[in-house]
Amino acid sequence: MRIGGIAGGALLLGWWALAACSSGCERTTGGQSPAESADAAPGRGADPDAEADAQAQKGAERGARFVGLLAAGEFSQAASHFDGPMRAAMDAAGLEAAWKGLGARLGAFRGVEGVDTERRGELVAALVRCRFASGLVLARVVLDPGGQVTGLWFKPAAPAWEPPAYADRQRFEEREVVVGQGAWATPGVLSLPRGPGPFPAVVLVHGSGPSDRDETVGQQRPFKDLAFGLASRGIVVLRYDKRTLSHAAVLKAKLEEFTPQQEYVDDALAAVALLKGEARVDPQRIFVLGHSAGGRYAPRIAQASADVAGAVLLAGGARPFARVILEQYEYLASLDGVVAPEEKDAIADMRRRVAPLADPERLARTPAAELPFGVPAAYWQAELAHDQVAVARSLGKPLLVLQGERDYQVTMEDFDGWRKGLAGVARVTFKSYPRLNHLFSEGEGKGTPDEYNQPGHVAAVVIEDLATWLAGPPP
Repeated sequence: MRIGGIAGGALLLGWWALAACSSGCERTTGGQSPAESADAAPGRGADPDAEADAQAQKGAERGARFVGLLAAGEFSQAASHFDGPMRAAMDAAGLEAAWKGLGARLGAFRGVEGVDTERRGELVAALVRCRFASGLVLARVVLDPGGQVTGLWFKPAAPAWEPPAYADRQRFEEREVVVGQGAWATPGVLSLPRGPGPFPAVVLVHGSGPSDRDETVGQQRPFKDLAFGLASRGIVVLRYDKRTLSHAAVLKAKLEEFTPQQEYVDDALAAVALLKGEARVDPQRIFVLGHSAGGRYAPRIAQASADVAGAVLLAGGARPFARVILEQYEYLASLDGVVAPEEKDAIADMRRRVAPLADPERLARTPAAELPFGVPAAYWQAELAHDQVAVARSLGKPLLVLQGERDYQVTMEDFDGWRKGLAGVARVTFKSYPRLNHLFSEGEGKGTPDEYNQPGHVAAVVIEDLATWLAGPPP
């Protein structure tokens, strides 16, 4: 049973509505259990932050109770605490599949070891440490002011990230920056090679989901690998938190207006502008690198700015998104050789949800609750209107298309789609890697979401290929 598992849920079912708060939130408790937090509360009456502390305590208690319902098998009762977008994205059966998927991998649930909380605006995330027989899982239960669950994400309690062997911290420095201005400004970090420059530079554009600047997935941080590896080789790298993470609460209120332009393009263009103003950056060699869904939009970003010299597509999808969604569901359900009844139901439900995407008139009148992941029609209309291959073909700028052959999320069929669609176009380079997965880390056999939960790094050969291309002859 794979649909809704630890990494599969985060990448497939998660979308950006399912994880409204993450490590960028302000932490308000220090690893206390709900009981410990309650014991500490009376002494804080005169504290000016007492209201925030009380909110955090209540969030911790609610998060622990929610996990308690899952442990007791009360999935319908747990799902009754979901807000509207969560109900549209995951029902009680999906919640049951996710929880039982954890048990299938990690053995019996032993109990809650403690709860931390993080706060972003009016939202509180309860970080519930769940002990299973063979592992520890962090359940992130995001709560709105009314106590409803507005986000849910299961992931392994990961050990500290260790830099890859190809990173040399003596050869670069990092500086915190702010990408963009005004209401949508988002925090980021600039990795700068030591020396006067000017150096080539690249903006990293995430895939779907509320991703942090490192594009953290399970125990892997591919964007941090790229930044450390490329900066060690004389390339400036800019990475940032997606606005679906840093402005989750605001976006939730503007859901009907949200499109891929806001999710991928606008912040990337602001990042390009930031790089152009950096003294150590060669203004003639600023590139964008899009991963996964970010790769679908990298050509559009490059098209929108004369300051972008070219684009890199890492596992960029070439096919319609609706088809890819269904394929992922079917693939994950088949991994253990048995498609369980609830998995058949989940696949059938998603097939019903993607059906309106094939008919523009039907899509326009279909409510968000009946569309994939509860995402409104305006988003899907914009996605369907975007022809990434056609944009890339007319771009007139250098392109590098890289693909892991073990990738089950964006497959070799997508890679072949780029090859065919860009046949005869000058200054386009293609390369695939037999042992690499969607995150460009190495493995063997069929790709699974479980490997994202193991320590790993972007393969050294990818870093070398990228550095060579980015620092190559002038575009």
